[in-house]
Amino acid sequence: MTNKELSLEFDILFNNIMSGIAPGINDYEKSVFLTKGQEEIIKNYLNPLGNKYAEGLDDSKKRFTDFSGLIKTKEISTLTTPVASIDRRAVTFSLPTDAFVLLNELLQGTDKEAKTRDFQIIPISYLEYTRLMSRPYKEPLKGQAWKITTEGSTVAHSTIIPNSSITSSKYIVRYIKRPNPIILRDLSKIEFEEGLEAGFLSINNIRVKTECELNPEIHREILDRAVELAKVSYIDNSTALTQINTRNE
Repeated sequence: MTNKELSLEFDILFNNIMSGIAPGINDYEKSVFLTKGQEEIIKNYLNPLGNKYAEGLDDSKKRFTDFSGLIKTKEISTLTTPVASIDRRAVTFSLPTDAFVLLNELLQGTDKEAKTRDFQIIPISYLEYTRLMSRPYKEPLKGQAWKITTEGSTVAHSTIIPNSSITSSKYIVRYIKRPNPIILRDLSKIEFEEGLEAGFLSINNIRVKTECELNPEIHREILDRAVELAKVSYIDNSTALTQINTRNE
């Protein structure tokens, strides 16, 4: 669907749902709801527990088709300035700035004999780290590396703890990239019409007209979700809010 089609169908559905009492809603507001709906659809559809079909990306050919254009793979080197860690083995990597949902993670490490080995990433909590370090054998299992959350950073990082025999490594991630927002019209035009200060409006730091990046097969689902979000935002109805917050895709 084009931006014009999204905008027109949004108006039709929103007015029908609100039974003719819908308040005026401009293209900026519609863009916000469409962008939020898009992000919620992705999160719910990728998590098997977040949708009524209990299907994730690997369980449905449709899911894969919907999001295939957003799947990226990237090799990451270590940070130039390491992030502080309580574990001397820890290696910190900056995640891609457009990473939205991680699908796979792999550490390729070189040991002291110059042999390259692959390690599967095992996320662990702080409590789990303390428990593991209390064991006599304080190393990840063969073929594994631990991953813990990096503290106090405004940039998304992964802190990986490999076996102490690893001398160098690189981090490979496959992920769903954050889609661009759906912006129906250049926001500068809306600012002019609404008498707002130039540069006042943006969505995810983008101001220009932007089409939906996802496969057209999922556009109408995003539209339906955006209209539901708009409905709840414009009515004082706690029941409707509860329903939409617990709604499964």
